[in-house]
Amino acid sequence: MNKPETNQIPTAANLPIEWITIHCSATHAEQDIDAAEIRRWHLAKGWRDIGYHWVIKRDGSIEAGRPPGQIGAHVRGVNQGNLGICLIGGCNPQQQTEDNFTLAQRKALFKLINQLQTQYAVDDAHVKPHHYWANKACPVINLHARDFERHQ
Repeated sequence: MNKPETNQIPTAANLPIEWITIHCSATHAEQDIDAAEIRRWHLAKGWRDIGYHWVIKRDGSIEAGRPPGQIGAHVRGVNQGNLGICLIGGCNPQQQTEDNFTLAQRKALFKLINQLQTQYAVDDAHVKPHHYWANKACPVINLHARDFERHQ
């Protein structure tokens, strides 16, 4: 019997996607960082790659993070079958939580969620903020607002 390689990349290719989790970068509105910056943060922690599958910048542009075919690293203990989306922002300059996300970010988020729900057959009850899984304020956004967005 062959010993499994310890550096194998965990894949989700054969696993159903059951959850979509929304995060924030815990940065203030003037910090317009991107997926590359978050990747650097996560690599500095010793992680294999950026933990999120997508990052939504302040201007609403969506950047690819970890490929969706790979298991993310964004919710301790619940990464398998769980896609992670990170919004840039979520704190004021004093590092207090703040819903400072732009309209462009909100529109991009809701559009991406709808696309992923269609692609992976994830129902509304399985789209959760990070604080659903952990004792955190992240992502400081009202996800129920997307119900209104769908009808505009």
